[in-house]
Amino acid sequence: MIRIIISGIYGKMGQIIKERIKQEDNIDCIGGVDIIGTGKDEDIPVVRNIEEIIGNADVVVDFSIASAAMEKIPICIKHKKGMVIGTTGFSDDELRKIKEASLTIPILLSSNMSIAINLLYKLVGEAAELLKDGFDIEIIEKHHRYKKDSPSGTAISVGKIIAEKRGIKPEKVFKMGRKGFDERKKEDITFHSVRGGKIVSDHEILFIGDSEIFKISHTAFSREIFLNGVIQGIYFISDKKRSLYDMQDVLKIK
Repeated sequence: MIRIIISGIYGKMGQIIKERIKQEDNIDCIGGVDIIGTGKDEDIPVVRNIEEIIGNADVVVDFSIASAAMEKIPICIKHKKGMVIGTTGFSDDELRKIKEASLTIPILLSSNMSIAINLLYKLVGEAAELLKDGFDIEIIEKHHRYKKDSPSGTAISVGKIIAEKRGIKPEKVFKMGRKGFDERKKEDITFHSVRGGKIVSDHEILFIGDSEIFKISHTAFSREIFLNGVIQGIYFISDKKRSLYDMQDVLKIK
């Protein structure tokens, strides 16, 4: 039996993960962590301080916010617990600290745990290799009005894949939106964020050539699409050695 703690249990993802876990015979949610307060969610204890319950867990599943996730990492290191992190909005420095932490504990980090999105990552990488520099890259992402970070973690992951395939550092070519009178640079990877309504997740990557446009897109109608990936991620990380993993490691599609 794999015993998990859900960090951000009162959030939308935390709640649907908790419900989904009930269908798994080999995974048991033994508690939750949330800044909202302490008490119980059904029969599960919910605390603000994860140290109160982490001793009995095998894996911490974090779908909170970046700052809260970062607070959990040194505690997981202290207690030698693996992590599945689906939280987004990390800074470059925070990502560096996560990578350092993975030298001590196993961490699965993914900006999007949808199986189809991770197939999209693979296809984007192949397209970037084949189309090379002859195509301009525009990334359009759409989410609900309450999403705090922009561009989305998924969009940033797509941009990093393309930059890596082109052999360019992301910070040199990432552009956030467009305004004014500056002409587009050929190497730019430009992000456009839309926020409104109840859009769960929509991503479109445009490879724009002089005579054609190649599009790769994905639309999510429900957060439940992420759940199969989360479940696979929990099983995957539960017996792994210290290292930093992503969903493509889980799905073996690298």
